[in-house]
Amino acid sequence: MPAYNYRAVDFSGRVARGRKAAANEWELAQNLSHAGLELIEARARKEFEPKPTSFRWVRRLDPQLLARFASQMTDLLRAGISFPESLQSLAQASTAGALRDGLEDIHRAIHHGSHIAQAFMRHPRLFPEVFTSILAAGEKSGDLTVTFAQLTRYAEARATTLSQLHRAVRYPLFLLAVTVGVITFMSTMVIPPIVQFLNSIDSQLPLMTRILISSSNLFADYWWVAGLAIAGALFVLHLARLYFDGVAYTIDRLTLKLPMLGHVWRKLAISRFAHSFAILYQSGSGIMESLREATGTLGNRALAAKAMNAERQIEAGRSLSTALRELFPPFAVHMIRIGERSGQLAKALDDIAAACDRDVADATEKLIGSMEPALTLMVGGILAWIVLAVLGPIYGNVAKIGSMM
Repeated sequence: MPAYNYRAVDFSGRVARGRKAAANEWELAQNLSHAGLELIEARARKEFEPKPTSFRWVRRLDPQLLARFASQMTDLLRAGISFPESLQSLAQASTAGALRDGLEDIHRAIHHGSHIAQAFMRHPRLFPEVFTSILAAGEKSGDLTVTFAQLTRYAEARATTLSQLHRAVRYPLFLLAVTVGVITFMSTMVIPPIVQFLNSIDSQLPLMTRILISSSNLFADYWWVAGLAIAGALFVLHLARLYFDGVAYTIDRLTLKLPMLGHVWRKLAISRFAHSFAILYQSGSGIMESLREATGTLGNRALAAKAMNAERQIEAGRSLSTALRELFPPFAVHMIRIGERSGQLAKALDDIAAACDRDVADATEKLIGSMEPALTLMVGGILAWIVLAVLGPIYGNVAKIGSMM
């Protein structure tokens, strides 16, 4: 909504100047008339432009911090405090510099006549696209208290799913780092002096020992080449995924087929989608708009392609339950079908989101439970190979020396 600088006169003839937001000059005159003023002159202000800042490069907002912001805003609005005042209070109270600067900029933009959702959209690294979409739908309804309650649900669900994702990969990555550390230590600190001793023994070394020596020498001489090759390959794949849709689709599709991890990532993506779709639909967005916005939360091109195919099917006249059959598991499709028939689609979507959360928690527990013994056996196997390759020749030569005495 644009803002106007105006001059007006009251009943006593006194001239008043000010600034007020209105859809047009006629609405501005009506609003001033209700306040006992007659409009003399109005000039539309230029749309507020942000000052050059470092917002473009700010890191993404911590999901827990976003959930806390939405919850605090809900509490302030329920207490009867106006939205601009609530926003200013949270900006002043925020200890996170990026969030504080962002909220202050949003407050200035709204003060200069910007829509609330548009002001939040100016900071996409602080507020995700689904967040601003829910806010835009709620702004149309006029009830910001209910809107921020829904945003709190979205932010908390998002924080939960991201926490589950981190938990799913944290322990396997830790064990993998331990494995690499053990191999590096053995190859650089333990094996070389033992190799020197074995080479001093005038005897034919076993095949296992020769393989260990060759592997140790190769690792010691060319570890940096392997490191650069892996880092370069990952960087190239990242760039290809950013700029080539076909490559991104192939990578994401193969990611979903990874043993153990792919199954969990699929469930996490569907859980995010279900929460976003449910909250968008309940905030007043239509099915097509909710589906389109929620697709962006999947984070996987292969799954997003199925969601876009569902959009096309709905446009062709098919039901939501039929369209989502490729994306959602059978139990979710069944619940949507029941919700469509009973007129309680919003409740069905909520139930699906809750069921997806439980499914993700179970899948994460199973992943951690299966990865731990697998990686432990791998580390144990490597250590056993090293011990046998080293001690075998030593004991063999000790036995020969004993027989000669």
